[in-house]
Amino acid sequence: MRIRTLDGLRGIAAAVVLVHHCFASLPILGGVYAFPRGTIPNSMRWFVFSPLHLIWAGQEAVYVFFILSGLVLTLPVFRRRYFWRSYYPSRLIRLYLPVVASVCLALLVVALVPRALANGHGDWMENLALEPTLVGVLKDMTLARPDLLNGPLWSLRWEVVFSLLLPIYLWLAFRLARWPWALIAASVLTSALGGLTGRAWLMYLPLFMIGAALAIVLDSAGEREPSRAWPWITGGALIGLTSSWWLEPYVMGASVLSTPMVLFSATALVFAAARWRQAAALLDTPALQWLGSRSFSLYLVHYPLVVAVASLVAPDHALLVPVVAIPIALVVSEVFFRAVESPAVKLARWVGTGLPRREALPRRG
Repeated sequence: MRIRTLDGLRGIAAAVVLVHHCFASLPILGGVYAFPRGTIPNSMRWFVFSPLHLIWAGQEAVYVFFILSGLVLTLPVFRRRYFWRSYYPSRLIRLYLPVVASVCLALLVVALVPRALANGHGDWMENLALEPTLVGVLKDMTLARPDLLNGPLWSLRWEVVFSLLLPIYLWLAFRLARWPWALIAASVLTSALGGLTGRAWLMYLPLFMIGAALAIVLDSAGEREPSRAWPWITGGALIGLTSSWWLEPYVMGASVLSTPMVLFSATALVFAAARWRQAAALLDTPALQWLGSRSFSLYLVHYPLVVAVASLVAPDHALLVPVVAIPIALVVSEVFFRAVESPAVKLARWVGTGLPRREALPRRG
């Protein structure tokens, strides 16, 4: 059974990533995500270092994506048979065909609008100036080491790693099924440790385990709960999700507190979306359901389009970037969904149903 509210949450997360890149392309805000971070004008600090950063909290939205992936790939194991011989080729087709197509689209966009035009458009944009190479394109298409041709591909690398390691995640989930909340807490703290020590694998891979543990909770849960606590949980999670922005700049060493706070908040948002009955009033609306169904396509295609629009718009008129780039990205994502993602899903299902099957793990219970 598909949890439609999670599709709506995924759609919101994809929209946040889109807005994130649109705002980062603005000269006045480009220093926020530059490498290293540039100076933020005092006139914009309220928009950057406050809970308002939620509107364009792209990195935090990716955490939500990872947790959702762990949940939606684990939950079916509790509700139907899982066949590994068909799972692996099906899953890899589902991921890699859209990735390869998105790299081809990025190459086309860069050929039409060279990144060199981005000079003078702010710190973030100037870091994106590049000339595609054959080796770089191959690394992008294989996700071996994606570069900034299509920036969001960095997260797909971890998505593939998780997909390959899914049996290990499920084995741990089965073994610790009696203590899902302890597993969630341990995963959050492990991920936070990875973030604090700069170890990417330790930061990102436990996020998928959070989703797997949430699948255990949801599998044994009943109907959605109308508890009065849900608005407070959701509101607190939305504020906590941006704690690295409104706490760290003002409190020395606050990252030790804010990093796990962000991850617990992302977990709470996913859980609230699945369990809070009133969440359906927003997340199950046609607009968010459409956005959720196109979220993967939008995630893959928007980046080179935003950079191209920002390159063409004069710095003095940079506020036009989101006005122009967002509609273009939504339209292209619809075309990409119909032309690439949907056929890839159908092909993945066809391959999955046509291969010999063998159940690899016993079902829980």
